[in-house]
Amino acid sequence: MLEPHLWARCHADFGALRGTAHPAIQISLIGAYQLFVDGVLVGGAGNVRTGFYSMNTIRQYPLTAAVLTAQPVTIALRITLRDPIATTSPLEIHAGDMEALAGRRAGNILAHKATLPLAMAVFFGVVGLMLLGLFYYDRSRRELLYLSILCVQGAVGWAEVFSSAILMNYPVALHDALLFAGDIVAPVVLVLFYFALARRRVPRLYWLPMAVVVAQFALQGFEMLLPPDAALRLWRLDLAVNDHTLLYFIAQLAISAAPFVAFWPYGQISRRMRPLAILCMLYGAATTLWYVVQVTAFILLRLPSLFYAWQWVLGETSAFVKACVLVALLGLLFRDQRRVTEERALLAGEMQAASEIQRMLAPVKIETAPACISMLLFTPCVMWAEIFIFVASWAMDDNAFWWAMSAARAQQPP
Repeated sequence: MLEPHLWARCHADFGALRGTAHPAIQISLIGAYQLFVDGVLVGGAGNVRTGFYSMNTIRQYPLTAAVLTAQPVTIALRITLRDPIATTSPLEIHAGDMEALAGRRAGNILAHKATLPLAMAVFFGVVGLMLLGLFYYDRSRRELLYLSILCVQGAVGWAEVFSSAILMNYPVALHDALLFAGDIVAPVVLVLFYFALARRRVPRLYWLPMAVVVAQFALQGFEMLLPPDAALRLWRLDLAVNDHTLLYFIAQLAISAAPFVAFWPYGQISRRMRPLAILCMLYGAATTLWYVVQVTAFILLRLPSLFYAWQWVLGETSAFVKACVLVALLGLLFRDQRRVTEERALLAGEMQAASEIQRMLAPVKIETAPACISMLLFTPCVMWAEIFIFVASWAMDDNAFWWAMSAARAQQPP
C-alpha cells in the first residue's frame, strides 16, 4: 500500500563533475520533497508536511566543492505525495553543469509543444467574451450565455495546460482548484446548452448523470482540504469505486449523448436548425470517443495499453475537432443573430410607419364644441317646457301663465 511519506536513496559518483564550472544536480518530480547529499540539505520544493508543491517540477540545485571530493555520494530525497498524479510520476535525477541542465529543462518544455495550448486558450477566451457580449445584447438567447461559459472554461483549462507545459512556478492548489471548478461547471452547462439550443427543457432523468459528475469532482476538491494520508485513502476509495462500477464514465457518456437526445426526433428538426444540430452531434461524438477509449484502461476491461498509447493523439484530435465544430457553430449562431437583428430592425421600422399613419388618421388633440351647443344638448326636457311657456305667456293672461309654470314644475323629477 502506497504511503504519503517516503524516502528515496541512491549512490552516485560525481568525480566527472570536478572540472565543470558550475556543478549542479537536477531533480524532476511531481510532488513535495527535500534533497540531501551526504546528509546535507541541498534544496527542496513544496511543503513536505502538507504535500503541496509547485508546478515547476524540474529544478536545479548547485553542488559545493566539498560534495565533489568524497566519492561516491549518497543522494536522499524525503518525499510527500498526496494526489494520484504525484504517485504515478517518475523520479529523475541528473547531474552536470548548471547551463547544460538548464538546457535540458528547456528542451523538456519545447517537447511539450506549448504553442497549441496557448493558441487554444486565446481562441476560447476571445470567443467566450464575444458570446457574452451577444448575450448582453439579447438576453432571451440563453444558449449564447451557456456557450460563452463553456468557452471561458475551455480557455482556463488550456491556460492551465500551457502553464504546466512551461513549468510555471505557481501552487498546485491553485492549479487543481481551477481545473476542478471547470470540471464541475462544464458538464452541467453543456447539457443546458444543447437543450436550450433545441428549445426544450432538460429531462429530469438527465440531472442524475450531471449530479454524478459534479459529485466526483467535488469529492476530488474536498481531498485538497485533507492531510496527505487521508487524501490518499479517499483517492484510493474513489478509484476503486470507478474501477469496479465505471459510474463516472457512464455518466460522462450519457452527457456526451445529450445532443442526440435534445434534437430527437430528427425528422422534426427545422431546416434552419439542421446544421446546428449536426455540429452539436459531431461534438458529442468526439467526446464519446474520448471516454470510450479512456474507459478501456480500467479493471473491468483490462486494456490499459490502448488508452495510454493513444491518449495524446486522441486528446489533440479531439481538441482539434471540437475547435473546428465550435468555429462552425459560432458562424451559424452569428448568422442567426444577424437574422434576428435584421428582423427586429424591420419590425421597428414597420411600427414607426404605423405610428405615423395613426397620427395622420387620428389627431392627438380633438377640438371641443362651443359651450352653447353643449348647453343645448344637455338641457332637460322640463326646462325646454318652461322656456316654451315663458315665450307663450305674452299671448296669455298672468294667471294662466303661472298656472302653466306650476304644472310644469310639478312634473319635474326630484
